[in-house]
Amino acid sequence: MSTADNSDIISLNLRFRNSQNRNVIFVIEVSKNDLVSVITDRVRAILAPHLPVRPHNFHLQQIHPTSIERRRMQPENIISVYFPENPDEDMIHIFVYPPPTPEK
Repeated sequence: MSTADNSDIISLNLRFRNSQNRNVIFVIEVSKNDLVSVITDRVRAILAPHLPVRPHNFHLQQIHPTSIERRRMQPENIISVYFPENPDEDMIHIFVYPPPTPEK
C-alpha cells in the first residue's frame, strides 16, 4: 500500500451477492493512489467467510454515479482513475463478482 495523507483516503461501498443470493455490503477505505489490485486483495480477505472456496480473482465493476453504467475496473490502474473525487457515501460504488465456477 502506498503512503498517503488523509486527503488521499476515500471510503468505498462494495456489494457482493453470494451463492444464496444474499447481498454482502461492506465499506473499505483506500488511498486514491493505490492500485485497484489493493481493493481486490481486501475484498478477498473480507469475503473469505462468505465463500466456499477462495477465488483467485474478483471482477470489480465501478457504478457510475450519475447513470446505471458500469465499468470494469482493471487491477493495474490507480484507484483515482475511477474515483478522482470522493464518492457519495450513500451510494454503492463497486459491484464485486467472483469468477465463474467451473461446471461439474
